[in-house]
Amino acid sequence: MQSSRRNGGLTHIRYDHLCRARVLHVCCPKCGALANAKKNSELEYQNVLVSDLSKSWNLKDWEVRCTNCPKALENLDFMQLPPLFFESDILEIWAWNKEHLAAIIDYLQNNLPKDHPYTWLMTYIPKSWKKHKNKAIKTMREMLVDG
Repeated sequence: MQSSRRNGGLTHIRYDHLCRARVLHVCCPKCGALANAKKNSELEYQNVLVSDLSKSWNLKDWEVRCTNCPKALENLDFMQLPPLFFESDILEIWAWNKEHLAAIIDYLQNNLPKDHPYTWLMTYIPKSWKKHKNKAIKTMREMLVDG
């Protein structure tokens, strides 16, 4: 799973800068349901993406709140976050959150508007997702239904 993320996620460099979604959907460590991961230092941001140029990038202020149970975690470093909720071993598919996953589906179907907030990340869609587009889209749609 890590290799896929390196090809288009946090560790991939575009113009020597890192980028991630501002809001992440992760697995609740208690019940496994969808949990929201956000940073207090980024609450006022309007953009859906945050780069390493942001003052908030290295702050250890991630908060995780489950949408199903009362589980909450605070003051986490990025590396302490639970696994992403939208991940599959099939084609090593992953997305930062539900909106990112929907944008990937639209992109693979040639329906993503050029001004979509996640368009910037589409440059790094893994080749395997494009090569096996129908399988990828089917898997992603199932992930959306489950999420």
